[in-house]
Amino acid sequence: MKTLKKTAFIILTVFLASCGDGLFFDMDRVNRDPVVSEPIARSFIDEYKIYLTWDEDEAADEYVLYRAEDTAFSTYSIVYQGTDTAFTDSDCGDEKRYLYTLGKIKGQQLFGPSEPVLGVGSSVCRDEHEENDCKNLAVPLLGGLTANIFYYQDSQGNSIEDIDWYSITIPPHMRANILIVQTSFIGDPSQNSPMVFYLEGSDPYPIVSDATNPVENLSNEEKTYLFRVSPDPSEFVSNPDLSGGALIDYTMTLHSMNNL
Repeated sequence: MKTLKKTAFIILTVFLASCGDGLFFDMDRVNRDPVVSEPIARSFIDEYKIYLTWDEDEAADEYVLYRAEDTAFSTYSIVYQGTDTAFTDSDCGDEKRYLYTLGKIKGQQLFGPSEPVLGVGSSVCRDEHEENDCKNLAVPLLGGLTANIFYYQDSQGNSIEDIDWYSITIPPHMRANILIVQTSFIGDPSQNSPMVFYLEGSDPYPIVSDATNPVENLSNEEKTYLFRVSPDPSEFVSNPDLSGGALIDYTMTLHSMNNL
C-alpha cells in the first residue's frame, strides 16, 4: 500500500511539473474576473486620427471599445470589439472631442465599461519637438524654433494638455533673453496670454508676446537651465464647468545674450 501511494505521489508530481506554470495560470484565469480599466487615448499624432491602447488582461476573452462625441447628451456606440489591445480611430472630425470607454467580455458577461477618457481629432499635428512633455526630455534652445501647445476638457471633467520643456545653456555672469511669440490666437489677441512661462525654481507668469523672458546665470561657471511653456486652462476654456479647448502655435527665439 505504501508503494502504491508513493507511486501515485510521484505520478502527480511529474504531471504538475510537466504542466509548469501554465496549469496554475489557466486555473487563475478561470477564477479571476477582468479588471475594469480605462484605455489610453493619444491625439494630435496624425491628422484626423486618435490612437487608443489598453493593457492586456488575461482574464478577458474580448475587449469592447465604445466612443461618443463629447456633447451635453453623449451617446456611445461600439467602434471596436476583438482581442487586440490597440485601435486607431480614423473617423475623427477636425476639432472634435470624443469620449472613449473600455469594456471586457469573459464568457457571456461584460465587465465595465470603464470611466471615459478624452481624445481630440484635428487637422493639426503635434510639433516636431515632441515628446518634450517632461523635463527629462527637454529640447535645447539653440537659436529659434516653432511649436504648439493645447488644452482641452470634456463634459465629464477630464482634460488633456501639452506642456513643452526646454533647456538653455548660459555662460557665467550672463543673461539669456528668450522671446516667445504666439502666432495663432484664441479669441481676441489683445486679451490675456493663454501661455505661461515657468523657469525651474521660480514662479510661473503669463507670457507677453512683445516682452522677453530673462534667464540669468549668476554663477562662475556655465550652467544649463530648464524651463517650460504651458497652457493656462482658464484662457483655453472660458468656463471651467463647460467643455472646450484649442491648440495654438508659437515661435521661440534666443533674442539676445547680455553680460550681468
